[in-house]
Amino acid sequence: MIAEIGFIALVLALLTAVYTAVASTYGNRTKNYQWVESARNATIITLPLVTIACGLIITALVRDDYSIDYVWQVTSREMPTYLKVTALWGGQAGSLMLWNWLLAIFTAAAMIRKWGDQKELMPYVLLVARFSQI
Repeated sequence: MIAEIGFIALVLALLTAVYTAVASTYGNRTKNYQWVESARNATIITLPLVTIACGLIITALVRDDYSIDYVWQVTSREMPTYLKVTALWGGQAGSLMLWNWLLAIFTAAAMIRKWGDQKELMPYVLLVARFSQI
C-alpha cells in the first residue's frame, strides 16, 4: 500500500512538472501570463506530492517493509533507526528522490517569496527547475 501511494504521488509530481514546463514556456512565448501563473501553482503543488513520496519511503525504511525493493537493498533489521532514516540517500534511487525533494522545496520557495519581485524571470526559472526535476 505504501509503495502504491508513493508511486502515484511521484507520477502526479512528474505530470505537474511536465505541465509546469509546458505552461511556463507557452505563457512566456504568447505573453499570456495566466499560463505562467498556472505553472507557478503547479510548481507549488509538486512540493507536497514529492514530500508524500519521500515520507512514505522513509516510513517503509523505518518499518522494515521489505516488500519494497529499495528498502531491501539499503537496510537491514539490525540497523538503528537513525541509519534507516538516512538510508533514503543510501542508494541511487533514494538519492535522486532526495535531490528531487530539495529542488521542489527551493523552487516552491522561490515561487512564493519572489513571484512579485522578479515576475518577468519566473517563466525561465520554472522551465529550468522543472526540466531539472523531470
